[in-house]
Amino acid sequence: MFKDVLVPALIKRYGAAAFRGGTHDPIIFPAVHPDVGELRINDNTSPGEVEEAIVFIGRHAHGHFFASRKDRQAEQDRDVSRQVMHCLELLFSDRLLIISSESGAGGFEEVSENNEEEGKVTWEDILKDELGIDDFKYYLWSGPVDPSTRH
Repeated sequence: MFKDVLVPALIKRYGAAAFRGGTHDPIIFPAVHPDVGELRINDNTSPGEVEEAIVFIGRHAHGHFFASRKDRQAEQDRDVSRQVMHCLELLFSDRLLIISSESGAGGFEEVSENNEEEGKVTWEDILKDELGIDDFKYYLWSGPVDPSTRH
């Protein structure tokens, strides 16, 4: 169970008071901005399958984090925990852009120095081109982002 590795890592990095829940319950970090909402980490592992965590960011977006392959259980646990910790590092340092729409579709992506690089497919591209959605709102963990600053 990846949470056996993740929970101690979270306590070491953020302190036990930073979140509630644990190995048998969803892990919840309270919202720092009401428009963004709380962060929730659920275990979505099915029996006999690779480990899977789902990270929910408020009502805006969620991401799936899988073990990269069906290794021994301990390797899967470490793999998923590393992925989730990396996501949280980006999120809590406002380097993860959350993209949300009124339709309920959304996603998140790392904010980089060159977010406009040639040929880069973004969540916006996917939502616009494949789902016809264009009513985006943008957030960082600290709060809403003015859409005019996006491009």
